[in-house]
Amino acid sequence: RIHSDTTDAEAFEEVSIFGGDEKNIVSTNLKEGNVVAIFGGSTINLKQSVVDPKGAEVNVVAIFGGSTLIVPQDWNVRLEIFNIFGGYSDKRAQAQIDTSKTLVVKGIAIFGGGEIKSF
Repeated sequence: RIHSDTTDAEAFEEVSIFGGDEKNIVSTNLKEGNVVAIFGGSTINLKQSVVDPKGAEVNVVAIFGGSTLIVPQDWNVRLEIFNIFGGYSDKRAQAQIDTSKTLVVKGIAIFGGGEIKSF
């Protein structure tokens, strides 16, 4: 199922427990997000969003589940994930990075994980 959030909010939240969801986030000033995946998963598309000039932070919790964040190719993404039998990785091809568009992904992956993609 695909759910579009076009409210132009500064924050988003996605919780997937024993299920999954796909969400398109449209924001002109994205500051934060929370993604929880427990025995489930989600795909969050941020390609139509603009990061706040001070940066944005997404907190993730993946326990026997995972999440995929789709971001624009030029975003500067920093991963600060604590992994226990899991992992989170940036799968994007190397490209020119704009350091004024910084997204910090923080959280924990326990027997789960996720990835950053762009296409």
